[in-house]
This record gives sequence, C-alpha cells and structure tokens, in this order.
Amino acid sequence: MTKERIKKISKWTAISLVFAAALVIGVRASFLASGRIAPGVSAAGIKLGGMTREEAEIAAAAWASDRLSQPLVYQVGSRRWVGLLREMGVRLDTKAMAQDAYNVGRTGGFIKRLRDVFLSSFGTMDIPPKYRFDRHQIAAILDKINDAVGTPAKDARISFENGVRVIIPEVPGTTIDFDRAGELIEEAIRQGEPLISLPIVEDKPSIIAKDLEPIDTLLARFTTRYQAWRRDRTHNLTLAAERINGTLLKPGEVFSYNDTVGPRQRSTGFKDALIYVRGKIITGTGGGVCQVSSTLYNAALLAGLDVLERHNHSMPVPYVPLGRDATVAFGARDLKIKNTAAHPVYIRLAAGRGRVTAEVYGSSADKKDVRIIVTRPKKIARAGAPTVTAVSVYRVTSYAGEEKREQLSYDRYLPPAPHPEDNNTSNTQNVAAAGARTQ
Repeated sequence: MTKERIKKISKWTAISLVFAAALVIGVRASFLASGRIAPGVSAAGIKLGGMTREEAEIAAAAWASDRLSQPLVYQVGSRRWVGLLREMGVRLDTKAMAQDAYNVGRTGGFIKRLRDVFLSSFGTMDIPPKYRFDRHQIAAILDKINDAVGTPAKDARISFENGVRVIIPEVPGTTIDFDRAGELIEEAIRQGEPLISLPIVEDKPSIIAKDLEPIDTLLARFTTRYQAWRRDRTHNLTLAAERINGTLLKPGEVFSYNDTVGPRQRSTGFKDALIYVRGKIITGTGGGVCQVSSTLYNAALLAGLDVLERHNHSMPVPYVPLGRDATVAFGARDLKIKNTAAHPVYIRLAAGRGRVTAEVYGSSADKKDVRIIVTRPKKIARAGAPTVTAVSVYRVTSYAGEEKREQLSYDRYLPPAPHPEDNNTSNTQNVAAAGARTQ
C-alpha cells in the first residue's frame, strides 16, 4: 500500500470519527435538552431509552412486581422449601434503577459521557437491577430451615459422682453454613437462578472433653432457698439457672450474666413475678432471676474469682445477708465474673425443691481458702429521707502461704417495703412495662 493511499484512508477515517463524534454530540445534546433517558438504554432488559425518569421508574416497578412474584427454592438434600422472593427479604430499588438509566451520558468526564451515549446508541447499555436484601429476614428463614435439618452439637459436660470425676464427651452436630448460604442466595437472585442448594457444615461444640481435663475438684458451692409455691417466680429462676448451667470459663475469660441469660421478656420465656423497683415491690417480667445472680455471686467469691461488676438491691432480700446480694437489670446492671485462675473453671447451676445451688469446679492447684466478712449493719439517719442500713463486705483469701484481704463493697439499703402478699419478698429485676429501672 502506497503512502498516498495510507494518507487517503487516514483522512477518511478521521472524517468519519469527526462525523461520528458530531453525531454523538448531537444526540447527547438532543436528549439532554429533552430531559429524557438516552436512546438504547435499558435496565434489567427493560427498554427505557427515550423515557423520563418518572416513566422509567413506573416501567421498572412493573418489572419488579413480576420479578418479586417469582418463586425461590431452598434445598437441603432431598428436602425443599419454596417461597416468593418478596416473602424472603428481597426488594428492588426501582427508583435507583431509573436514576442510573437517566445518568447515562450525564455523569463522569466528557469522554466518558460521549462513550456512554455512543454505546447506548447501539443498545449496549443495560443497567443491572438494584436488589436490596433484608439479611435479618433471610437469617430468620435459614434459622427455621436449620431447625428442621440441623443437629445441634452437644458440649462436653462434667459431673462428680461419689467424689469421682466423670467427663461426658462432646458430640459434634450439623448446621447450615449461614455466611456461605447468604452469599449463595444473593448471587443466585442476581443471576436469576430459582434454586439454591444450602451448604451444610459441622456444628462444632464450644466445650470439648480436653477443656475439662484440668478440672478435678469443687472450688466452691453456695445455696439459697426460695418458696417453690410461687410458680411464676420459680419458673424464672429455674430458666435462668438452666441458661447458665454448664458455662466454662477459660483463664482470663469474663462471664456476663446478662449476655448468658439474655433479656427478661415474655418473648424469651420469662413470666411476671414480684420485683423491686425504686424502693417498691411491684409485678414485672423476670422476677426471680436476681436470686440466681446472687447465689452465683457468692459461689464466685468463695471460689476466689474476681468480680468485675456487681450491684446491690435497693432493699434487703431474704435469701442472702446484707451486702452479699447481686441485682441485675438487662441493659443497665450486670454481674460480671472473671476467671483469674491458672486453669478453666466450670459452673453448675440448678434450681429445684426450693433451693438454688451454684457450684464452681476447677483445678485443685487453684483451690483457695476464702472467708467472707460482713461488718455489723450501721443505721444512717438522713434529714428528710428514710434511714438507710449500711454494711461493708470483705474477702480474706489464703493461697500459697499468703493471705490477701480486700474490700468487696460498701452498700446502703432502704427499709423493706410492704410486701403485696405476705411481707416476704424475694427479687428485683428490670421491668420495661413499669418504665423504671431496677434498684
């Protein structure tokens, strides 16, 4: 090819490019002036070119309604669960889809805008659908499916029968891989796939037999009494004890009563019973759980563990001496215990036949001689206010030939309030219905 011919081709190519650019600029100027979407633009396959944003949003909404009415199938093995997309936490942002279509040729640098208009002129600009996923709703659906197909793992447990330690080994289970399942669900929906095979993985126990091997002795035990005929209160403290029973604290770990027992609400299984609120005795959800926290508090003290957070009641309680109670209120007041021993400790809690018993097991190498000292109650008169009773509590710990004395608390109590039934109250707890905090 001669130089002259090359120059001629280059000349016509340049003219063509200039002409194409002029055409693109003209098309762009035209649709910009009209306030409409560039020709050739679509979203999820819906042709939106030439529409206003409002028209595009209506068209996208019609497509979204049809899309969300399509079924989605979850499969585990041979079992299937079917539901519509809109019932499974899936939404479409049709306004964003229309806006993205409208933005073609209107956003970015000059070259990008020209390129987008050029491409859209050939029908190659398709805006992907804007899915929104309610992950809480999806997780709730997966929870229900997992209840049907999963097998919860069983933690290793320990018991002492006639002074002989017995370790019951852990049992692994199976569960849906929630993280991976969530990724597969979103990916399948974006790709238009109607069937999702949910992955199953091993559900590993949180406590294995090896964790319990260093535990060979009882470090401390503490028991309180309750009136078993108060059925709702008995139900609450039994439920709280069950949720704590079997807790393993490794060295340095911190136990939180509120995190372990959870919110005291009817929806979480608790019933209404008498509670303390601001120096009064009223009915509230969860009455009784503070006897469990107080019992555990004393066992932890006697086992030599550190108590990071503890609060006293506003008035005396009948099941422990002054200064040795521990009130809790979800979201406000907690009981936190840290395992400062060199080995793990294992907590057993049980309620029955009018007694709550907390036991702390650990290594014989960590066993300490502990005494709890409560000072004689002191009456403190205050002008224009009720007389309060004050006590101080100390712990004396003997270990490895050394003795340590520490002040645990200094508490003040209001006089007991009249009991609604028989002047013998038993607990305090946070009560949302009463709109007040436990004190």
